Amino acid sequence: QWPASLAMLLRSPDGYGLEPEVRDRLAHALGLLGTAYDRANEPERAAECFRLGVQWAQAQSTTTLAGLFVRYGGSLVARGTSGQAIGMLRRVLTLGVSDCDVLPLLSECYAASGRWLAALVCAENALALGAKNERLDTIVGEAAEELGEAWQNFRERIPAPSCSASTRPPPPEIG
Repeated sequence: QWPASLAMLLRSPDGYGLEPEVRDRLAHALGLLGTAYDRANEPERAAECFRLGVQWAQAQSTTTLAGLFVRYGGSLVARGTSGQAIGMLRRVLTLGVSDCDVLPLLSECYAASGRWLAALVCAENALALGAKNERLDTIVGEAAEELGEAWQNFRERIPAPSCSASTRPPPPEIG
C-alpha cells in the first residue's frame, strides 16, 4: 500500500510542492523498503519500490539516486538477472559513487552474461582499488581462461592496474 500511496503523491501538486529534503527522505525510505521486500523474497514489490524511489530522487540527491541504483542492481544480480543491472550500475559510476563499491557488482554482471573482457577489466580495477570480494579473483581466473592466449599476450605487454613498478614485467623486445 505504501508504494501505491507514494506513487499518487508523487504525481500530485502536493507531491511537487514537497521540500527537496522530504523528497530525498522518501526516496531513501523506498530504497530501504525495496531491500526489505527483496530479502523477504518478493522481487516484484522490491522492484516497484526501487523504481518509485528513483522517481522521487530524480531531481534531488545524486547520492540517494546512486544508492537506489546500487540497491536495485544488487538485487537484480542476486536474482540472476545481471543483464538488467549492467546499465543501472554503469549509470551509478557517473553519479560519483566509489568505483570500489560498484565495480565488483558490475564485474559479476559482465561475467554472468559472458562479456569476459569487460568482466576482467572491472574485476582487475576493483582489486586495484582494494575491493574486498572473494568472487573477483574467481572472475579474473575465469575471464583470463576464456580470453586465452590473446589476453596473456596483452598482459605481458600491459600490466594489470594493481602492478607496481617493481612487479611490472619488462617491455617486450622490439625485433
